[in-house]
This record gives sequence, structure tokens and C-alpha cells, in this order.
Amino acid sequence: MAVYSSVWLARLLTLPEEVQRSLAVRSITTPFALEAAKQMGGQPDLVALFVVITGVFGMAVGDILFLRLAVRSRLAKGAGFGASSHGAGTARAYELGPQEGVVSSLVMMLAGIITVVAAPLIGRLMW
Repeated sequence: MAVYSSVWLARLLTLPEEVQRSLAVRSITTPFALEAAKQMGGQPDLVALFVVITGVFGMAVGDILFLRLAVRSRLAKGAGFGASSHGAGTARAYELGPQEGVVSSLVMMLAGIITVVAAPLIGRLMW
């Protein structure tokens, strides 16, 4: 979903295709994002920038979002941070507690692996 929504928004804003391809993998941690972007034709410098911005933003607003949405589950918070804000979010999840941190780590790794494995297919379907 993150890949699709990132590309959809980039297309809506009529951003160049290279930027679209680089934005597509912004929601996974940097090593995975760079590999997936290579398979999809993204620009490594842009990928790294988008990944860092996404991670820091998610870490900064995650707690507020969970509060506003009344998310109380420690597992849900960990999964949310890991899936959306990767390394930075996982660091924040560990600050909340060990359960949140472990779940965040697992979700971050799974999201990265799935995206890298699916990147060739995603690239063919989206472009």
C-alpha cells in the first residue's frame, strides 16, 4: 500500500518518473530501499533522502497519531512504527518498551524483504 500511495501521490503532483521510482520504496529501511530502487530504476541519492525523511517524520508524529486514533495495543504500536518509519520508528518503539521494539524490528525486516522480492513485479506493474 505504501508503494502504491507514494507513486500515486507523485503522479498526482506530476513529479518526474525518476522521483516516482525513488519515492516508491521510501517506507522500508535504507539497505532494502536501495536494493529495491535499483531493481525499479530509482535514484539512490533520492531514495536515501526519502527514506530518512519518512523515518524521522514517522518517529516524530507516530505517538500523536496513535493517541488520536486511540491505539493502545503495544503490538499495534510496534507494527505501526516498523512498517511506516523503519529504523527511526523502531528506535522510538524500543523507547516505548521491549515488546513494541521487537515487533517493530520484525515488521521492518518483513516489509523490507517483501518489498525487495516484489520490486521487479511492482516495477513492471507501475511503469
